[in-house]
Amino acid sequence: MRDYSDREEIVVGKPVDDYFKNENINIITKHLDRMSGLSTEGDYPFHHYVLCTQRDYDDRLLVIRVPGGSVGYMTIDENDVITEIHVDTDYVITSYWRNVNKHLVKNYLGKKIIFAD
Repeated sequence: MRDYSDREEIVVGKPVDDYFKNENINIITKHLDRMSGLSTEGDYPFHHYVLCTQRDYDDRLLVIRVPGGSVGYMTIDENDVITEIHVDTDYVITSYWRNVNKHLVKNYLGKKIIFAD
């Protein structure tokens, strides 16, 4: 797990061979944690993360997940700019704010993702 949540930019680690090192926490996932009411502290923290394998990057599709399932996605263009972002509010987590997708679009659509080492 790579944690970039302390950065204001939208950061995702570059894909690596180790599947579990392709899990990324960033500003978007932290906002989703707050908008869903997830308990991210304690003995069994539960949080959102962005999965970015080489195949995902090549397909320009980054998956938003929680332990147990994929809850959403981001599509990116050839310049690594978010062209679409969405979470399913009826699958795995049903406690999202009513306007979670409007919030995601307003705050992140058109923003560039930085792929860090």
